[in-house]
Amino acid sequence: RVVEGANAGAQASAADLASALLSARGELAANYFSLRQTDAQKALLEATLTGYQRTLEIAQNRYTAGIAAKTDVLQAQSQLASARADDAGLARTRSQREHAIAILVGEAPGNFAIAPHTYAAWKPVVPDVPVGLPSTLLQRRPDIAASERILWLRRQHRGHALQCVQQRLVAGPVSGSSAVQCRRHRRPR
Repeated sequence: RVVEGANAGAQASAADLASALLSARGELAANYFSLRQTDAQKALLEATLTGYQRTLEIAQNRYTAGIAAKTDVLQAQSQLASARADDAGLARTRSQREHAIAILVGEAPGNFAIAPHTYAAWKPVVPDVPVGLPSTLLQRRPDIAASERILWLRRQHRGHALQCVQQRLVAGPVSGSSAVQCRRHRRPR
């Protein structure tokens, strides 16, 4: 039983390691998709910046011609400045995502770069999921496997404790080698 318990403990530890690796891979995927989402937002914002720049030019021309008020020019300038600030924020977010990906793949952030995609180039496709796949994946999850191993190990300890109680009832007040063995395997409460 000791060997079986050790094997179950080793399997639980291996499942915990697999769970940590799976979590890191999930984090990598989430950061990658977030990076591509930021690329799409940045492409859309660049088109918006071009539009705001053109709006400012039109407002300035109208003001110069005496058709529009100065407030129209100031409003167009304000919109353009706000969009440029948003662009700087997106650039910072993209850089953070890229650095997180670099760390997760084991590279130095300074030596790692992912080329930005344009909005049109990024088209995520959701795959078809077969009917029985979710339950199969649940059975293969490392954290579920680790929990199963730990549960099996605890049942073995409980069975051993029950056996000790039964031996004590049969043996009575005499303490033999089996009673000493049972005391050694008892878990603290």
